[in-house]
Amino acid sequence: MGKYSLGSDKFNATKDIFYIFCFVTLVVLSWILVNANLTFAVIFGTFMLSFFVGDLYDYAMGRRTAISTVTEEPAKLRPMDFLRKISPLQLFLFTIICCSAVFFSSVSQGVSLIAAPTFQVAEFTQTPLFGVFLTTIVSVPETLFFFCLLFPSIFVLIYKKTGDPIISLVISVLLASGTFSFFHFTAYGTSNITGSMATFMFGIFNCTWIYAFRSSYSLIAIHAVNNFVVTFFGLVVIGALV
Repeated sequence: MGKYSLGSDKFNATKDIFYIFCFVTLVVLSWILVNANLTFAVIFGTFMLSFFVGDLYDYAMGRRTAISTVTEEPAKLRPMDFLRKISPLQLFLFTIICCSAVFFSSVSQGVSLIAAPTFQVAEFTQTPLFGVFLTTIVSVPETLFFFCLLFPSIFVLIYKKTGDPIISLVISVLLASGTFSFFHFTAYGTSNITGSMATFMFGIFNCTWIYAFRSSYSLIAIHAVNNFVVTFFGLVVIGALV
């Protein structure tokens, strides 16, 4: 990967497991949605395939490409010294804390600012657990496409033009979060200001997490917990679909 990239082209066991996990998710999600909702099968299948192709292209082209991807990267690539000192175990525990905060804050209040898609398919009403499972794993393609491919690629493109990491970071965060919010507006029908702003802020959180920790595992976990809680407990939602 190029010198401006947020990721690394060094493969290891952690990355190998990540790719296997993503491939299995793609197969399962595609099989389910092809039988339930072909439109979303195409959308989420395209998201994941775009990530895979972008990652391979990034690895093959190195410094010559404007494509950048983030999977589970070495701590040395994090932007600040104190972040680089965070061990995998500490990051895991911090992720657990964040997931727990999402879980308990939503369940205790009975409401959630960020909702989860239901796709309006019959299986959701016929088999509730099917809906919970499907909505939970949808967090994988969304995270991979918007925050592990689109955000770092925009960052690299702007960084190459400006040479300023701060400007590049701000613009890439705003563009990626805006695209994430716009997708939810058009695909899921989010139609209120609160919902759109909540999705936009959630996008900023995702971009910031990827930039700080270079970890897609942990970010997928947080997104998945949010989707699971909303659908499993049937919370009242005052925000947007994610």
